[in-house]
Amino acid sequence: MMTARTTEDAGARRCIVARTVEARAGLVRFVAHGADVVPDLAERLPGRGAWVGARRNRIDEAVRRNLFSRAFQRRVDVPPDLAGQVEELVARRVIDLVGLARRAGHAVYGRDRCLEAVNAGDVGLLIVADDAGTESRRMLRAADAGSVATGTGPSKAKLGTPFGVDSAAYVAVRAGSLCDRIKRDLQRLAGLRPAEHGNQA
Repeated sequence: MMTARTTEDAGARRCIVARTVEARAGLVRFVAHGADVVPDLAERLPGRGAWVGARRNRIDEAVRRNLFSRAFQRRVDVPPDLAGQVEELVARRVIDLVGLARRAGHAVYGRDRCLEAVNAGDVGLLIVADDAGTESRRMLRAADAGSVATGTGPSKAKLGTPFGVDSAAYVAVRAGSLCDRIKRDLQRLAGLRPAEHGNQA
């Protein structure tokens, strides 16, 4: 019989804000490093972890209610813009993972290359930059209506970085473990964006 504790150990953690047990894929882990609260996006840092839903309003509430000090059972310093810092770190992590996918030959950029890969059935994820135009949004919706997962990524300038170009509105990633990791971080990034970017968390 699986207990509540073993359920958490199997891949779920309790959010210190909502007090609900949730899948780790939708959470951000924090640790206390000295007197500072540090996001542990890779979930590898030693020490006790405090888990918060990957939503801007939840992290803001954790800061406002001093929940990190309660979770770590000691006083810790938390920057007031922690949610913004986490958003930036997750966006950077997405770019790093796209870079790994490119070096492995698992990612392409540009409208024509992405459409060719999608039509060949070789794509597990289509990323569209958050500042892409209307045509890009139509392509995103069309892909989403099919069998390809879609997500809104960082800016065109940032998405172009792994490919050594100034701008990339589209990136297609081949299905696989790297693709799954990018999907998770895009989901977290969506929840961390401010309300004006469409975050309804």
